[in-house]
Amino acid sequence: QKAYSTCLQAYAKDHQARRYEIDTSFVKNQYGRDPGLGSNPTDRGRKGLKLAAVVDHNGVVLGAGTFPANRPDVTLFAPALAAMLVSLRRIDIFADRGFDSRKNRRHATRRRLVDRIAKRGRPVYQRLPIEHTFAWIDKYRRLLHLFEQSLHKYLQYTFVALGHLLTARFDSSVTADQAG
Repeated sequence: QKAYSTCLQAYAKDHQARRYEIDTSFVKNQYGRDPGLGSNPTDRGRKGLKLAAVVDHNGVVLGAGTFPANRPDVTLFAPALAAMLVSLRRIDIFADRGFDSRKNRRHATRRRLVDRIAKRGRPVYQRLPIEHTFAWIDKYRRLLHLFEQSLHKYLQYTFVALGHLLTARFDSSVTADQAG
């Protein structure tokens, strides 16, 4: 996590975020041994966890955390923002309807963010960066299922994958600069 945070600080110097996006994704548990897991309501009650992530407009993860699968998204807004690895700027934060509550809107205002949380009963905005990020994470097969016996190890593997994705972005920007 420390190495990823260092790379992220270097990335943040050159790339100012235009907006933040927050969402969660389910991760199935292979063995069900960790006490920090919850019953996944969408997977017939099997144990699992949620990976909550906050990304910028490029899909670079600025903060991530793991939570039991039975916690609703509306309760994960504040803990996900607390897991940020960079300081937040006063820009828009987008979230889907699962995060819609007065408490989350107040929390966004306290953190000096402009909330763009989708309201229930209204159309949702395009959330391509966060969805692409979860798809990129899923390409690392070790992260599709929770094989480890502790959530801490799973989160560390996630940061290794995120570091690989971030350095790949640096490599592509370096080659584009050299070519142009």
